[in-house]
Amino acid sequence: MTTASMRGVDTSTGVGYCMVFRTALLLTGDARHAESAIIDAISTGDSNELSPKTIFVDVVKAALSSRRETPTPQATSTLALSTLPPELRSVLLLSRSRRHCFVLRILGISLTSS
Repeated sequence: MTTASMRGVDTSTGVGYCMVFRTALLLTGDARHAESAIIDAISTGDSNELSPKTIFVDVVKAALSSRRETPTPQATSTLALSTLPPELRSVLLLSRSRRHCFVLRILGISLTSS
């Protein structure tokens, strides 16, 4: 399957909206928190700069800055789990800090203190 034929993918950036939700879900550990991070990112972003790439970066920032309580793995909804490929579902079992480290490492994002 080519990038152009994948649902929810902007072929100019290669960043898809499905990937945005999955990333937010992996970072927050909960579908409702992931949706809130997406809404926060869209509402606080510049409406002239709403591209999939800028939304993706803003969603990652919103998901990481969220202080919402992470649900236990047993409380994570079946619907949320079904949006993830089987090989990523176990990421939700990690503690919040380890989950963040894992997801950011896979994305190639490095957090450095200034």
